[in-house]
Amino acid sequence: LQQVTSYVKAFGDPSQLLEITGANELMDSLQQSGVGQTIGALQQTASGVESLRNNAEGLYQSIGNIQIGSIELPRNADLYKKFSALENAAGNYATVYEDGVQKGQIYRGRIADTTSALQAASTDAEAQKLQGVITGQAAQLEAVQAEVANAATNVVTQDILNRNDAEKQEQAKIEADTAEWSKATTEFDGVLTLPARRQR
Repeated sequence: LQQVTSYVKAFGDPSQLLEITGANELMDSLQQSGVGQTIGALQQTASGVESLRNNAEGLYQSIGNIQIGSIELPRNADLYKKFSALENAAGNYATVYEDGVQKGQIYRGRIADTTSALQAASTDAEAQKLQGVITGQAAQLEAVQAEVANAATNVVTQDILNRNDAEKQEQAKIEADTAEWSKATTEFDGVLTLPARRQR
C-alpha cells in the first residue's frame, strides 16, 4: 500500500488533472482559421479599375485616363488586372505578416507560461500533459510562420506570372510583326515585278 501510495504521489493520476496551463487557449487557437488567402482567390478579386486608382496611400501616383489635347480617353482596365493581382498578393502578405507577428508574440508568451508550469509540475502525469501542450503551442508557432512564408510565395508566384505574361505578349507581338512584314514584302515585290512582254 505504501508503494502504491508513493507511486501515485510521484506519477500522479492523469484523470484528476483537468485544468492544465495553456490547454484551453491551445484548443481555442486550433479552432481559428488563418487570415491568408489563396493565390486563386487573390486573382479572382483582381480589378483593373482598382489598380489604376491604387496609389498605396500616396506612395505612388494613380493612373488617370489618357489625355490627348482636349480629348480624354478611358483606359482598358482589363489590361491592368494582372497588376491588381500582384497588389492583392502584396496586401495579403502584409496582412498575414502583421497577424503572424501578433500571434507569434502571444504563442511565445503561452509557451513561456507553460514552460514555467512544467518546471513547477509535481507529478509525472502533470509534466506529460504540460509537455503535450507545449508541443501543440510550438506547432502553432510554426504554422503561423508557414502562413507568412506561403503569403510571401504568393507574391513571388504572381510576379513570375506577370513577367511570363509580359514575355508572352512580346513574343505574340514579334510574331504578328513578322507576319505583317512578310505580307508587306510579298506585296511590295509584286508591285516591283515588271509584267512580262507579250510576244507578237
